[in-house]
Amino acid sequence: MKEIFKNRKPIICPSCGYKPVAKIIYGLPKDPESSPYERKLYELEEEGKVVFGGCIFTNESPKWECSKCNQQIWKR
Repeated sequence: MKEIFKNRKPIICPSCGYKPVAKIIYGLPKDPESSPYERKLYELEEEGKVVFGGCIFTNESPKWECSKCNQQIWKR
């Protein structure tokens, strides 16, 4: 996969044209039954609007990811 940089979140994937492009949420999500916020995160993941990116990240980690082809996109 190539590195793609954008100034803001793209509406459609620059690689495959699919939408939505998901925001990558870093950290370990809790059980969806633990709070309304956690439940909403899991709902957004099912809709393809959020992707869980894991616990290890840096300032240079990607910001968005295509819900279909998994192309990652970095913020400039």
